Amino acid sequence: MPTLLYLPRFDESGASSRYRVYQYFDNFKQAGFNITVKPLLNHRYLKMLYFKHRRPKFFLLQAYIKRALFLLFFRSSFDVILMDGELFPFLPYFVERLFLPKRFVVDQDDAIFHTYDQHRLRFVRFFLGNKIKKLWKRCDFIILCNNYMKEKVLAMGIQNVLVLPTVVNADIYKPCLQGKKEFPHKTIIGWVGSPATVFFLDHIRDALIRVAQKTEIVFYVIGAHYLIPG
Repeated sequence: MPTLLYLPRFDESGASSRYRVYQYFDNFKQAGFNITVKPLLNHRYLKMLYFKHRRPKFFLLQAYIKRALFLLFFRSSFDVILMDGELFPFLPYFVERLFLPKRFVVDQDDAIFHTYDQHRLRFVRFFLGNKIKKLWKRCDFIILCNNYMKEKVLAMGIQNVLVLPTVVNADIYKPCLQGKKEFPHKTIIGWVGSPATVFFLDHIRDALIRVAQKTEIVFYVIGAHYLIPG
C-alpha cells in the first residue's frame, strides 16, 4: 500500500487545510493510500492567534523543531509527500531546503508568495521574496486554487501544475433558505474567513457601502466579527 505524508500548516481546525486536503482523505484511502498527517500547528495555536491575538514564540519554536526532526529522520519513509505551501513559514529557502524530501508535491490555497515579495519590511522581501518560487522549481507537481497563481507558475516554465479550486463538500453543506425567508426582498452577500483575514474586507468596504446605497443587502460575515459603519 503506497504511503502519503501530508504536511499542513494546521490541523483540521484550520479552514484552508480542511477544505484543500482533509476533506479528500476518503478519496485517497479509496485509491489505496495509507495517510500520515503531521500538522505544523494545532487548534491551541489558532485559538491563541484568533481570540487572544498572540503568537507565542516558544510554541512556534517547539513546532518548528518537532517538524524539522521528523523530516530529518522519516522523510524518506513515504512514497508521496504533499506539502501545504511551505514547510517553515518565514524561514528563508536556504534553511528550508535542508529538510525538503527528494520528491514532493505542493498544494497552495492562497497567494502566500505575496506575504513575502510585497511585505512592508525590506529585509523580508530580500530574504524571502523568491522563497515560494524556489520551492515551485524544486517540487515535482503543484496544485493551485486559481488561474492567477497558475499564470505565475507557467511564466517560470513549469508545466506540472493543476488548478483545483477550493470548494466545500455539497453532501455536508446544504443550501440554507433561512436567510431568504427572513429577508425575502434583499440581496444576501456572504463572506467566509477568519479573524486573521477579516481585515481584507476593508478593501471592499466602500464598494459594499455604495452597493447598499443602491439596493437593500444583507452582509453575512462567517468566521469573524466585522462592522461596517452606518
